[in-house]
Amino acid sequence: MLPCCDTVIITGASIANGTIEDLLSLTRPGANVLVTGPTASILPDALFARNATIVSGVKVSDPDLTIDLLSEGVGAYHLFNRCVRKINILKN
Repeated sequence: MLPCCDTVIITGASIANGTIEDLLSLTRPGANVLVTGPTASILPDALFARNATIVSGVKVSDPDLTIDLLSEGVGAYHLFNRCVRKINILKN
């Protein structure tokens, strides 16, 4: 079904589970392809080279606090507005 879609949203989990390449290869040229999730923002150029048009993720503003909070078991939601912020990177 992906080759028929005008808009495709793929989560960053596909990077972790190894399916990102296959999913991106199935998208049609000209489709709006969003790859989203904290893991996605570290690879925008690689994703853009493979048909992604928007990469949505996070930017860590305070790495030490982020590590401290994660080691205490807080959920990712609690990191926002404290040490990470949401970002969207658009393909030129």
